[in-house]
Amino acid sequence: MTGASNAATAAAALLAALEDGAVQSAATLGRRLSLPPAAITDTVASLRGYGVPIGTVRGRGYRLDAPLVRLHADAIGRALPPERRAGLRSLTVQPIVGSTNTDLLAAGAPPEGLADALIAEYQTGGRGRRGRTWRAPFGSSLLVSLGIALGELRRDQSALTLVVGVALLRALAALGVHGARLKWPNDVEIDGAKLAGVLTELRAVGTGGAHVVIGIGLNLALPDAAVAELAAAGRRVTDLSRVGRPCDAPARAVGGGRHGAGGGRRGARQLPLCGGRGPRAGRGQRGAAAAPHLAPRAQRH
Repeated sequence: MTGASNAATAAAALLAALEDGAVQSAATLGRRLSLPPAAITDTVASLRGYGVPIGTVRGRGYRLDAPLVRLHADAIGRALPPERRAGLRSLTVQPIVGSTNTDLLAAGAPPEGLADALIAEYQTGGRGRRGRTWRAPFGSSLLVSLGIALGELRRDQSALTLVVGVALLRALAALGVHGARLKWPNDVEIDGAKLAGVLTELRAVGTGGAHVVIGIGLNLALPDAAVAELAAAGRRVTDLSRVGRPCDAPARAVGGGRHGAGGGRRGARQLPLCGGRGPRAGRGQRGAAAAPHLAPRAQRH
């Protein structure tokens, strides 16, 4: 494993260990994860840099300061129509990746007629058009890439990004999000503020074929500080929580934390589509029973 992959593995394990909201010391976490205390400290610092709300309780250790709505591949797979699920060779959710597009390109093309789907809760090296960075705090955006194989490249292949953008507009409209428009060639905006971006990439395969990866980043519930920081840099952004629907509407089995609906059951749950830390009104309901301290603090967002 590379140093980056080891760090991502440690971050994912630490995130899972803190997910129940309980206070845990660095020593306890180190024993659970087989990591030295210094590695726990470094990993906590990395997760905080990613936007994970990890707090310190003096003399006791670390805990989450706000609940996280996590994504789980099994729940997402169950929510897909059977014919869509049958068309996937793989459906993977990773807490932290470099770039979903880069990882799928490196994994190789699926057989023709099938697709690979990779979803991330955070990207350390997300990319946009012309190499621009795409970075959002942990859990605040939907980051998904879909990889397919084409037996031969078509002459109209360059229109693929536009086609994906139109499909994204239709999906948003079906969810009750209206007023979105395409900004050529790969952005989706509402009132001049960026809501989503599309990045398509391809790699030649065989004789005339290609491995095509379609990446979509959709802002779900960006922290106010992140929106203000981007605005100060001249980049207006918005998200689903700021355009009304569907943040107050339940999503189909997006996934959950370690506790299922009703307390303790794993599986499909009804969660706000805005993901990350839940809707802006009433955040903190998930996890309140297991970790009461999370509810009031989450409402700050």
